[in-house]
Amino acid sequence: MTPFLSTSLIGILLIAGSATALADGHRLICKTDANGKAAVFDYDQNRFIDAYYAKTVEECNRTVRYSYNGLTCASNSDGKTAIYDYENGKFVDDYYSKTLEDCLDAIRYVHPQLLCKTNPDGKAAIYDRQRDKFIDQYYEKTPEECERTLRYSQRGFTCASNSDGKAALYDYQNDKFVDDYYSKTLDECLQGLR
Repeated sequence: MTPFLSTSLIGILLIAGSATALADGHRLICKTDANGKAAVFDYDQNRFIDAYYAKTVEECNRTVRYSYNGLTCASNSDGKTAIYDYENGKFVDDYYSKTLEDCLDAIRYVHPQLLCKTNPDGKAAIYDRQRDKFIDQYYEKTPEECERTLRYSQRGFTCASNSDGKAALYDYQNDKFVDDYYSKTLDECLQGLR
């Protein structure tokens, strides 16, 4: 899944008021085609983030505005999105499976080290960006449960889930489980993180 828009398709360049330098050498902007559809473009790296001109100008501006921590939302032709790491030029999600709103929420609440990856069925799992590995055994959380878990993940601890929905306390700073068993509900585990 790599973005692949031909530069010959570039229409009018729309420099949105929200397009600002987000990281060294990465200024995201919105480019539009002759039909008024927009795509996110990394101006400094001279590459498209979106695979197609599929966003409205308003959606593109919001995507640029909410891009954070090296992450943005890349769209495909049917409007589904995936989290894209524009600093490293690679996809974080394995599939285009999120709505734009779900993707923007996921990057808006992104943790410095952890994020929620979603499968094609819409189930989510916690992923450790620094170690390039999953903390959850399976995609078992809803996107809302995953985002809530990230918001509560503090002081190096989070709640990992297994296939039956049970949770265990996990030390993501030291990459090891604190609990010996997956024996808590997710809510019980999250209460321990507060």
